Amino acid sequence: MREAGNRTTSTELWMEPDDEVVFDAALRELVPQAAWRCSHGGPLVPGNTHLHPTLPEALHCGRVQAFLPLPLGALPAGCVPLPGVHVGDRGSVAIIQYLTSTHLPDYVGGRFQSGRLAVRWNMLDTGQALHDQLTAECRTVWSALRRATTQVTVARPSGTVKAQRFGAAALALAQQPDTRLARTSAHAEVTLVRS
Repeated sequence: MREAGNRTTSTELWMEPDDEVVFDAALRELVPQAAWRCSHGGPLVPGNTHLHPTLPEALHCGRVQAFLPLPLGALPAGCVPLPGVHVGDRGSVAIIQYLTSTHLPDYVGGRFQSGRLAVRWNMLDTGQALHDQLTAECRTVWSALRRATTQVTVARPSGTVKAQRFGAAALALAQQPDTRLARTSAHAEVTLVRS
């Protein structure tokens, strides 16, 4: 059952590194102060986690995922802002998770696993004014994602799924006959229907 006040948004996506650059540029055009926290797995160690000016830099540092602190421009506790990052005096109350897509060319037939862009917070913890701000900022981030990607319908055994997002490089890879697509959220293989 859904928790009272819980706000969640998640979009499954397939992106290659070139697509991540395009998404980051689209986001920076809309929100110049956007900064990404790298992720090293395990407990947060003060000084070991950085706030990077771009998504590709955060992924280079942490590899699998990166986080966009909310409200935008917030400085998460224990994070070191790197040159080029402009933060306010506020801490973060939520994060947007960017989980990378994974291309495994040596897997039987070449497997391409989706990543995701997801956010969650509880309105009961934020109050109405901050909730409204987080909602508006999330709309902006997802707007940048829509500008940088294409909506594609994929088929799975139980039917079709819309609103899957593909970057241009990822879509080209997905259209190769030897690439097998898999959804992270469903742990199932899918096929492209249309783009």
